[in-house]
Amino acid sequence: MLGSDGAPDAATHWRNWGNHNDLSEPYPWAGNEPMYSVFEDTGGISWMGGNGVGRWDSATGQFTGFWNWQNSNLDSSGHHAITKRAGTTWVGSGGSGVYWFDGINWNHVTLSPGGYSYESNNVRFMTVDTNNNLWVASEYGLRKFEAGNNTTFTLYDTSNTPLTSAGMTDVEADPNGGIWVGTYEGFARFDGATWTLYNQGNTGMPGTVAADVARDVQAMDLSRSQAIKAARGHTPAASAPSMAQPGLIARRRIRH
Repeated sequence: MLGSDGAPDAATHWRNWGNHNDLSEPYPWAGNEPMYSVFEDTGGISWMGGNGVGRWDSATGQFTGFWNWQNSNLDSSGHHAITKRAGTTWVGSGGSGVYWFDGINWNHVTLSPGGYSYESNNVRFMTVDTNNNLWVASEYGLRKFEAGNNTTFTLYDTSNTPLTSAGMTDVEADPNGGIWVGTYEGFARFDGATWTLYNQGNTGMPGTVAADVARDVQAMDLSRSQAIKAARGHTPAASAPSMAQPGLIARRRIRH
């Protein structure tokens, strides 16, 4: 990547938005900072989440929609995760659960229907699996919205799984129908029936928190030991469960 230095024929140009940046362009988040998330949709459309949600068209270079607490049902806790399922955009908030967009309105779903819980409604990440199920990882618990269901969910925590921590840091789907979650005490894969746990005891991880889970297409053919070694820089214990098929790695990353 080359810096443009303002040259019109440079390989890379940066568009600059933000109240605190010199020469910034007008943008709809003025007074609604900071920014948390970006999701690249099809057709050159990007969705951006901050204290509000914006839709940006790369073809025109213009924002084609902006929604926040002033003009929609969205709240002001910040929108930290964005994904899309079956043509419907979903956003996860920093304390009010999830919202999905029907083309006109943002519809709210609380993640603690029995009574408000900040940890349950503080969404970290979301993903959609190969069966079109939506998975929502929050500070407390993992929730599954089955395909076609935008209102109710199944909660997974330490009471109905072998997980030793219900604190979720990330969730990713793999191409074989499974999902991977990062937790405060290692990470795990769920294939719809069986949970497989990876932690300090069976992998040699130097730490307990798996802050991020990412699919690594370059590691699709790695053996169990290679995959964990690549992820953690340590040789795993011989008793570690197999990681070979999904080609995902767990890693620690500092988030701001």
